[in-house]
Amino acid sequence: MIPYSISAMRSTLYFHIKKRWSLVLVFSQPQQAAGYIHQIKQNYNGELPVGTATIIKTQDEKFPYFISSPTMRVPMQLKESVNVYLATRAIFISIIDYNKNNENIQSVIIPGMGVGSGRMSYDTAAKQMKKAYESIFNRKNNFPKDWKEAVQLHKHLLE
Repeated sequence: MIPYSISAMRSTLYFHIKKRWSLVLVFSQPQQAAGYIHQIKQNYNGELPVGTATIIKTQDEKFPYFISSPTMRVPMQLKESVNVYLATRAIFISIIDYNKNNENIQSVIIPGMGVGSGRMSYDTAAKQMKKAYESIFNRKNNFPKDWKEAVQLHKHLLE
């Protein structure tokens, strides 16, 4: 299995990563940015929803892939949301699916999702990211046996 290490990173690091890739995609590689937009238009009918992820090749040796997995549709607070869990889970699923037919992605850096404009606490974000990891790689979150268990699992993500 792919060895992943998850840690919620400070929002400053997130800002620098986001800023760098925004600038890389938009200004230094306009064709790649156009390809990314085309990919979303073609594969997702123009909008990449929360709970989905897409992988883009970057042509950068140090960071050969960029994974886009939104935590919100529009800027909003995520304090009472499981969007970080859904977005993180989508990242892992997209990597597994990508690795079935392409080059092997063996590591990933995930910043503290939802802790910037989403204003989710670092602890809650880290917990949701960890649960997403476990749901995919440790099979700790098998399909709930009933509605009551589903609600309990949902509430646990918000604690």
